[in-house]
Amino acid sequence: SGNLEEAERLFTEALALDDRWDIRYNRGVTALELGRLAQAEEDFKLAILRAAAGGVVPDAALEARLHAGLAGVLLKRDDLVRAAAETEAALALDPMNQEAYWIKGKLEELSRK
Repeated sequence: SGNLEEAERLFTEALALDDRWDIRYNRGVTALELGRLAQAEEDFKLAILRAAAGGVVPDAALEARLHAGLAGVLLKRDDLVRAAAETEAALALDPMNQEAYWIKGKLEELSRK
């Protein structure tokens, strides 16, 4: 956990210098690992917005990872409707995104309960 907290601190410092989508994404992943779901959700949302605004995401597969990351946070927060929407957005961008398929499976499993 110490290394994750240090990583989060460094990503926060980097964001103060340059609020880029890739730094937001990485801090979101770190926050998710630390269980800081509100921070992770905010970072993934802002990563998606920054990437769209700047047009700097190199390919659809990478953009899909941003949406799948947000879907994972929303799943953990029990926001199943929004998690499903982000999962579908990820799969529309990259039909081979494994994280999105895993989340989709979890959502289907939860809907059967």
